[in-house]
Amino acid sequence: MDQDKTELHDRERNLIEKVAKTIVNRDMEFFAIMLLETVKPVAWISGELSHFYLAAFLPLLDDKGYDFIDTFEQRSNIEALIKRVKQLVKEKEKQRENVPTTWDKIKSKFSNFIRQ
Repeated sequence: MDQDKTELHDRERNLIEKVAKTIVNRDMEFFAIMLLETVKPVAWISGELSHFYLAAFLPLLDDKGYDFIDTFEQRSNIEALIKRVKQLVKEKEKQRENVPTTWDKIKSKFSNFIRQ
């Protein structure tokens, strides 16, 4: 039984890592974090509704669809994803030059607007 829990946690960690890298590689961290913080309180309900409404399509995705829903219907995993995205962003900023891109300017203006 402990081996099953460890394997499940490994799957969850791998999925969280994949999703976080995808978000950061596409420069969508600001919007992703905003969305994740918004849906975190209703994550379990959303997961259960996903099982119901997507039941006909989930077998087409093998276990990936079930793993995705099961992982992100837990608030702790959503919080882990947010933290991992923030870590990856910090790592990326350390590697990036000090020259801001157009996308960075747009994000900073939008985030400054939100903070006010």
